This record gives sequence, C-alpha cells and structure tokens, in this order.
Amino acid sequence: MLNTLMDISEAETGVMDLDQSEFLVKDMIYPVVEVYEYVAEDKGLSIYADVDEALKITADFNRMSQVIANLLDNAIKYTPAQSGPISIKAWLEDQVMIFTVTDSGKGIAQDELPRIWDRLYRVVDGHNDARKGLGLGLAQVKAIVQAHNGWVYVSSRPGAGSTFGVHLLR
Repeated sequence: MLNTLMDISEAETGVMDLDQSEFLVKDMIYPVVEVYEYVAEDKGLSIYADVDEALKITADFNRMSQVIANLLDNAIKYTPAQSGPISIKAWLEDQVMIFTVTDSGKGIAQDELPRIWDRLYRVVDGHNDARKGLGLGLAQVKAIVQAHNGWVYVSSRPGAGSTFGVHLLR
C-alpha cells in the first residue's frame, strides 16, 4: 500500500522515474492477460484480447503492465460469475495508442464516476464487498498514464458494465 501511494505521489508531482523503451504492445498485454485468465476462469469468466499485432509504443513497460493488471483485476472483481466476457483491445488512432478494458459488471453510477480516480475512494454500492480493495488501483492507473503524458476515461452505466480507456501519444 505504501509503495502504491508513493508511486501515485511521484507521478502526480512529476518525479516518477520512467524506464521508457519501445516495445510491441502485444508483448505487454498478452502476458498480463494470461496471468489474469486463471483468476477469471475461477469465476467462470473469460478474457478476450484484440491487439494490433504490429502496434508499438514507447513507455515504461513495467508500469504500463501494472495499468493493464489493475484494470483487468477490477473488471474481474466487479463482473458477476458466469457472465459475459471481459475484453481488452488496443489500436492506433491518429497517432494515439488506445487501449480499453470492457466488462459486463455491475457498472458505476454517473455521480460516482468523477471520484473513482481519487486515492482511497471506493464506490458506494450498498454492499459490504470485501473484494473491493483499498481504493488505490484506479488512482495508480491515472497517475501512471498521466506520467506518460496520456489520459484515462471511463464509460459506465449501472447494471450494464464499464469501459475503461487509456490514451497514450505515440
């Protein structure tokens, strides 16, 4: 928890040390998906990946892998067992590398959306859900992406799932 808070603080203040290199996006996404497929299978879920095979970016491989891991972890946590697949897609559009993680989970109320990126914030849903975690994952995602001069977004409706997106300039 302390390391995550330190990462977020470093990113927010512009002092996060990024070890940037050029790599194929598939080499970052597929290994993370492979790890999380086991967790998803335990809930009767599947993860579908659609990644442009030739897509390259220059970024910190490990930190961006953490972004993917946090988004997949949340998608699995908040998608009911035995329901629709979770998808992760990555493509290039107008010199911006975009990737999205989409689930068919419980979704997030519109009034909660602006706060989900805040440190230690957890969505209020009327349930005492021990799986929620500490409320640091999305704050870390946003901080890492912003440290890469990118931006994040979410689209969600209660009962209809969520799509989390990351945009990185190429």
